Amino acid sequence: MLEFYSQSPDWVKAAIVIGWPGLALALLWLLLWYRVATARLGGEG
Repeated sequence: MLEFYSQSPDWVKAAIVIGWPGLALALLWLLLWYRVATARLGGEG
């Protein structure tokens, strides 16, 4: 993986650097949205 990263073009490096935190934020947002939606429906959440 390190060899692929070191030989890849700059746009691929930028996509990797931005992609992982973006994925983590998207999963966090999805979890929080689910908790709010279940709370609105009166669920145990």
